[in-house]
Amino acid sequence: MQRADINLLSVAAAVIAFAATYAASPPAPKYYPLERQWRSEATAGAPSMGWYGRSAWGLGAALAAGGLTAAVTLTVRRRRAHLGQAAPLPRKLVWLVAALALAAMVALAGYVVVHEFGKWGTWGTWEVKGGGRG
Repeated sequence: MQRADINLLSVAAAVIAFAATYAASPPAPKYYPLERQWRSEATAGAPSMGWYGRSAWGLGAALAAGGLTAAVTLTVRRRRAHLGQAAPLPRKLVWLVAALALAAMVALAGYVVVHEFGKWGTWGTWEVKGGGRG
């Protein structure tokens, strides 16, 4: 296993872990910008920003998954090199891992758009008022 393979697997694991954790929306404090306060409990009718907490959980999951994957693959690499079996990953596996990471990013982007647009009621016709040429 080459260094590039280890990097690919570690980054892909981190991306997938971030996307899954962000979409799972674990409990975290939210920022209420109108009141300029952080709260753990939800306040009905007040806009809040859960992005910070979700991103922190996602970053933690990404670091854990990427670090664990790097540790495991480095151990496998050392053992295989010791046995004289240091071969790169099959190209099909590399493409599969890269495709899974890309799919996780696209799915998360779609989830965020659907969630945010649905939550704030921004689906529908968009009109530009007073939009003449200026």
